[in-house]
Amino acid sequence: MDASNFGVSSDGRAVIFDAATIQALPESLADFTLLRTTPFATAVSKHVFGEERAAQRLASANIASLAEVRRLLFMAADLDVDEDGNIMPPRRSSA
Repeated sequence: MDASNFGVSSDGRAVIFDAATIQALPESLADFTLLRTTPFATAVSKHVFGEERAAQRLASANIASLAEVRRLLFMAADLDVDEDGNIMPPRRSSA
């Protein structure tokens, strides 16, 4: 990813540019990225939106849903899968 792949549309939405595609990010995903990922991003969002508006955006049901998706993806990242995508049993360490 390069900084030149990102922009802002005339209506203020985040946009990702690529040689093959141009796609707008859903507002809730952009909010989640700013409000729930790192302390630095949260501080930036409070500066951009202001404390009250940032709190309103954080209270969105979509933010809670995205947090759950993040949790599930994090858990799934530790799974081993075979070449067909089937989950394999955990490997037992030989100690």
